[in-house]
Amino acid sequence: MGISKLPRHFKFTFPNGEEAEGLVVKEVGIEEKSDNEREMDYFNVIQLLETKKGEKWIRFGYYNKNYGQEKKDWRWGSQTTLTALPDVAKKLIKKAEEAGIL
Repeated sequence: MGISKLPRHFKFTFPNGEEAEGLVVKEVGIEEKSDNEREMDYFNVIQLLETKKGEKWIRFGYYNKNYGQEKKDWRWGSQTTLTALPDVAKKLIKKAEEAGIL
């Protein structure tokens, strides 16, 4: 599958059954390569999502692939993930910094 160029489509269902759909418009990420062939490589991301309703959300997630596979083999790995309004994400990060977590 690999990671498509931006903007790219997203669609997911919340636990209450409500669906969200729109575009990933921005993304930053850091690759974590495993040094063990029995493990996975990860690409951790923070994304700016824009829904079809025009809402903007921040999503924290990751892609993964088997150790040593090519970039085209990245697949979305976050089955449950934090998706929040931008101001909520900022407040959460600030609280983590204040608590010495970040």
